[in-house]
Amino acid sequence: ARVGTGAAWAPLQRGDVLRAGADIRTTDAGAVALLTDDGVEVDVRALSRIDLPDASTIRFQFGRLQVDTRRRAGAGSGLEVAIALTDVRLSSSPALFTLTRLPRGAELRVLDGEVHGPGGDVVTSGECRIAVGAGRAAALPPCR
Repeated sequence: ARVGTGAAWAPLQRGDVLRAGADIRTTDAGAVALLTDDGVEVDVRALSRIDLPDASTIRFQFGRLQVDTRRRAGAGSGLEVAIALTDVRLSSSPALFTLTRLPRGAELRVLDGEVHGPGGDVVTSGECRIAVGAGRAAALPPCR
């Protein structure tokens, strides 16, 4: 991880605290599990990159991640996931979902609960969508 564009990359250790502005990348053999202050779990898989522009947003750059908001404490709006290189932003009620970067946008797969996309679009358990930018989450063939 690093904080700031010119900063050096340094390995994360269990218990490290990240703040807004952090940039996180994983190697082909790496992964990182993040836990937000309000109980959202984010698993960043191998060969992935995210950054944290503020305390309530994860910007998904590439790779694969899994987000679990089912145990989130409090009744606030919670975590929002922005997909880099598109203008699609996702928020969720209690849900478990994965994002996988594709050559054109990202695939969203909801494993439990529902995720709210742009314009009130709702993706429920068992559905897949591809986020293609311009505020749209287009239909995808059946889940793989």
